[in-house]
Parts: sequence; C-alpha cells; structure tokens
Amino acid sequence: MTENESHNEVDLPEDLAEALRENPEAATIWNSLSAAHRRGHVIAIERTEDPEVRQEKVMHTIEHLFDKHSS
Repeated sequence: MTENESHNEVDLPEDLAEALRENPEAATIWNSLSAAHRRGHVIAIERTEDPEVRQEKVMHTIEHLFDKHSS
C-alpha cells in the first residue's frame, strides 16, 4: 500500500490518468467516487497485461462513469 492509498487516495495508472485528462467531465465523476470504487477500477486495469485489452478496460471505465452518473 502506498502512502496515498493509506489516506484513501488511489494512484492512477498513466493510461487512465491520460483518459481522465482528456475528458474533464469523466474526471469530475471519477473524483466523486469513493476511494474503494476508484481502487476497484484501478486494480482491474493494472492486472491486465495485454495493451489492447488494457486500453479497452480504460475506455470501459470511462463509459462506466457516465453510465453510473446518468442513472
């Protein structure tokens, strides 16, 4: 566990961080999630080694943010 995680912060993998920088609305929704919810997305992305599948998971995460926020 990193120092940030011990304070309920989640370290973002660079590919997810970039996707959130490119989509400020998604970043706002991301920041409204609980640390546990954010951590779940990060773990799913970080466990994926195949670059193509990993990119799909990042895009799925962004889509999921809008799906959950609109309901």
